[in-house]
Amino acid sequence: MKFNHWVFTVFILGFTFNLLSQKTYLRFEDYLFDNPNKSTAFALVKSEKNSKFLAENPSLIKYQSKDWAYIQSTPIFLQEQKLLGNIDHILLEFAPPHVLSDSALVRHKVDLVHNGVGLDTNYTGQGVIVGIVDEGIDFNHPDFKLSNGKTRVMRYWDHTINQTDGLAPYGYGKLWTNIQIDNGTCTSLESTTAHGTTVSGAAVGNARANSRNKGMAPEADIVVVETDFSLQNWTLTIADAVDYIFKYADSVGKPAVVNLSLGAYLGSHDARDPAGIYIDQLLDEKPGRIVVCAAGNSGNQGKYHVRGNITADTSFVWCKNNPANTLVGNDKILFDLWTDTSQANFNFAFAADLPAPIYGLRGRTVFRNMKQDLNIVPILDTIYNAQGERIACIETYRQIVGPNLNAQIIFRTIDSTNYLFRFETFGEGMYDIWGGSWMRLSDFETNVPPVSVYPPVQFYHHPDSLQTIVSSWNCSDKVISVGNIRNRSGHIDRNGNLYTPGDFVPVGALELSSSKGPTRLGVTKPDVAASGGVSLASGPVWFISNPANNSQIDQGGFHVRNGGTSMASPIVAGSAALYLQKCSKMSYADFKFDLEQSSVANNFTGTTPNNAYGYGILNTQELIARIHRPVTLTGPGGICPGSTATVNLSTTMQAQTIQWTNGSTSTSVTTSIPGNYRAVVTDAKGCRTRSNTVNLLQFTLPFVNGGSDRTICPGTPTTLTATGNAVNYFWTGGAQNAIPFVPSTPGMYYVNGFNANGCFSRDSVFIEFFDLEPVTYTETITQISQGSQPFNVTDGIPAGGTHSGPGIIGTSFHPGLAGVGTHTIVYTVPDNNGCLSSDSSVITVFTNVGIEEKDKLEMSLFPNPTFNELFVELPSAGEVSIVSLDGRLLQTTTFFENAGTLRTTHLASGTYKLQVTFTDGRKIQQSFIKL
Repeated sequence: MKFNHWVFTVFILGFTFNLLSQKTYLRFEDYLFDNPNKSTAFALVKSEKNSKFLAENPSLIKYQSKDWAYIQSTPIFLQEQKLLGNIDHILLEFAPPHVLSDSALVRHKVDLVHNGVGLDTNYTGQGVIVGIVDEGIDFNHPDFKLSNGKTRVMRYWDHTINQTDGLAPYGYGKLWTNIQIDNGTCTSLESTTAHGTTVSGAAVGNARANSRNKGMAPEADIVVVETDFSLQNWTLTIADAVDYIFKYADSVGKPAVVNLSLGAYLGSHDARDPAGIYIDQLLDEKPGRIVVCAAGNSGNQGKYHVRGNITADTSFVWCKNNPANTLVGNDKILFDLWTDTSQANFNFAFAADLPAPIYGLRGRTVFRNMKQDLNIVPILDTIYNAQGERIACIETYRQIVGPNLNAQIIFRTIDSTNYLFRFETFGEGMYDIWGGSWMRLSDFETNVPPVSVYPPVQFYHHPDSLQTIVSSWNCSDKVISVGNIRNRSGHIDRNGNLYTPGDFVPVGALELSSSKGPTRLGVTKPDVAASGGVSLASGPVWFISNPANNSQIDQGGFHVRNGGTSMASPIVAGSAALYLQKCSKMSYADFKFDLEQSSVANNFTGTTPNNAYGYGILNTQELIARIHRPVTLTGPGGICPGSTATVNLSTTMQAQTIQWTNGSTSTSVTTSIPGNYRAVVTDAKGCRTRSNTVNLLQFTLPFVNGGSDRTICPGTPTTLTATGNAVNYFWTGGAQNAIPFVPSTPGMYYVNGFNANGCFSRDSVFIEFFDLEPVTYTETITQISQGSQPFNVTDGIPAGGTHSGPGIIGTSFHPGLAGVGTHTIVYTVPDNNGCLSSDSSVITVFTNVGIEEKDKLEMSLFPNPTFNELFVELPSAGEVSIVSLDGRLLQTTTFFENAGTLRTTHLASGTYKLQVTFTDGRKIQQSFIKL
């Protein structure tokens, strides 16, 4: 039997879109009758027979999964092959399609990502393909063009154009390129609705029209697939679209996000249908692929879903006659049932009950096993009352779809519309059924009597408002399903009037229409919620040019009001494009995990995850921040001429590649070239982070003047003083700038002058020593008693010099003055340069009262002669005195240990005695010379 011709209408925030006009088929044979030669998307189970057929006809295959082959063929060809016994059952899908349709930038913090706040750069979707599978696009809108006027739409595959040489390997539709769009030869365009254009605007609009209502990924490239809702097995054509978008992205070496703001409310609701498996496998094939979809807009359509947990007791749900025009006509009951084949171990029947207030069973069909006699299509049943009068005729259509059993039940003839009609079950297992007069099926009874009034209702399967999401890909745990929150409270339209919705939903709260999960397998859906209700996005030029539409156009004149999960989905899809721009090789699983972890719970969402908001409300900044790892460069402020500078990189990223602006690929750069240095680090997931910029300036060298070369007498102090514009000066050879020192050797002394940037210049000074005249002094008398008279010391060679040392007065040595001990007598002769040459001899003074002989007590003095300090080493601690040769006490110091240092800077040049008195009264003395 065929469904009647029908027209499906969708209402989206003020728009009324007549989406399609088509026949709906329950059987392949009916579709074959009307469309024998129409090229159609089919899926064949990979049975032994079908696999052999496919091996012999590989040109039919578009794509394959483990259990399904996706082919393009005519019904007549497949029927011929079936009659020849070459193929098994041919799947025909019962799932009528539906479309699911600025402040969002701020609410989801996408504007912060666009501006690079807290990140290494701004992210706008550049380098990412965003595929929009919808009702087309008006690429003439400025929001979809580059600044040079070229289109951002790289490819446009139009399924509504039927041509025999359609895009390979799919075999249908017409493909247009960006070149054809730019040169005006592309004739495809969204021309009957604004849905695809507004969805595209929310995802990728760049606000070039008037700098308003920018999309989430304004610099992404766009690929559009215009769907044809009239195509049979429509979900398979959507899977083809996803496949094509990913293939195109692969061909240009870019990651891709696909947005699906459309879906079918009927189906298995577990993603194990052929289209769901097709898309899942595409996502599994490689990273850099994400699919985002709308959850649906039937959240406020009432309780049109029933889950039946079946036991041995007979349980049931009441179905109500739909007097309106259902998919099979007026006064019908129609619902769609799905169950796992492993849970289909139950029997079913149909019955009629009198309504309130009487309630009572009036007739029942025989019970049948759900899995038996599957070759009978349809099963025909009739309900009779006790008098044998017919109450209703029922048709049951069943088929196996992968691991599931699907049944459509039609009460084709209802003789009395006043009855409540049961769908009864007993045995074991579970089923889910969907009805709903809103989609031209029938409703379930929600107002049931108490058990005390009608005891059988204790086994009633109560309808609920869960599982109102669309089916197929939306139910996959690999596809991101999006719920819809109110985007704004209203807006000023093009007429200058304030638009506000008729219902009051707080901004940021879930729209009443947003569909609820979970999937039939219990997977949480939707995954996340985003702004959709009362959104403004790019509108088709033909629509915004018509003054009759002004009430639906914003005051800027370029953007149209739309809503629903259709508009929430591209918010997440655009954010996914920013995610893939940051990390091009992230998988759908990576994205889903980071999306779940970054989504926000608040007073509206309640505890998450749940089946209304998913894991919470999208937070795009936190989403991108989760995969951002900073890269930091450190280095000097510049480069000194003739030198190099090193810039170092640090990061927690596991770098796969490092690319510096100068071409280096290491973790640091050493260079002599000034300029800006930056690095980009990429890891195995394709995550790219740009470092900060280090600007190496060209520093200048300081001016340094070390002064003149000089010749000095050996052992005499001199001062080296460098001048210029340096900050610090450092000399070699032990010299300090502007401080006197005694050069130890003649030669070159270098000075480095450093400026504030650390750059230095060098200068030098050569210090030469005058040659000293040789001097010989050999004392004739080398030992003398302390009590002896003074004697004249021996003259040195050459004559004319002076003697100095302990006990020397003029040219005579005074033993009593010198004291007991060995004394060094120095003979010094000045030359013509003022330099002093000297030689020395020793005189030993012995045996004197009160002073011990040298061989009993000794002390050590050095250096002798001395300039600034004299180190004294004693047999033990004592009182140390410096005495002039004429007997004057000049200084007394107590040594508490047997060694110490005396400062002699206050003494004039000459010879002095150092006398030590020990605690036991003993004394020793020795002479020294102060230079």
